[in-house]
Amino acid sequence: MKKFFKTVFILFFFLPLSVFGQQDKFGNINTNDLLSSMPEIVAAKAVLDSMTKKAQTTLKSLEDEYQQKTSDYENNSATWTDAEKKSKATEITQLQQRATQYQTDAKEELEKKQDEKMTPIINKVKDAIKQVAKEGGYTYIFDTAGGMVLYAIDSEDITPLVKKKLNLK
Repeated sequence: MKKFFKTVFILFFFLPLSVFGQQDKFGNINTNDLLSSMPEIVAAKAVLDSMTKKAQTTLKSLEDEYQQKTSDYENNSATWTDAEKKSKATEITQLQQRATQYQTDAKEELEKKQDEKMTPIINKVKDAIKQVAKEGGYTYIFDTAGGMVLYAIDSEDITPLVKKKLNLK
């Protein structure tokens, strides 16, 4: 019986020390810094910039044509018949609708391409962060890029470790 109480006392005394003695390990990472150093981001940005520039050029062309037709209508409509006015007004309206539709389609296509290019990169970074966190025994990793962490005590910047995991400099 004495041995039982001794065992219970030891467990009661030392178990809380081992449980409460464990401390959480905190780390932080600047994902903006990490992402900007990845060659995949540079390549994806180049593709997206090219698509954006092409869409802007096409949209500018449609807008110029719309402005030219609107100006022509305003300057010459007094000399046109009602049928010509109606035809030109319909043409202008259709051109405006085409430009609006093009803008919507181009935006959707750009968002789709951005998702297609960025999702694998983001997943790769998340996996590397998880691996570093597990290997380093971290309980929490905070992203300092968003400015959400205003103060952190005993927090280790794991950005270099994740860069190493991703073979980045």
